Amino acid sequence: EDGDIEEGINAANRIGDDTLQMEAQGYKVPERYTHGTSAQRAKWFRKGLTTGNFEACEELFKVAYERL
Repeated sequence: EDGDIEEGINAANRIGDDTLQMEAQGYKVPERYTHGTSAQRAKWFRKGLTTGNFEACEELFKVAYERL
């Protein structure tokens, strides 16, 4: 449906650890990120969407956090 992709990317951006921390406390603490930044979440959403292949996203669970 029109707008679904943009809505998914916007949702990924809104729930990143960095965004949630800024909204809650006014500053970021990267050492406390547990579910990825907004940019990381949007990146992996796009990768899953463009490949259409869950196995392509398996890398997400194998790479070091710093490389996400």
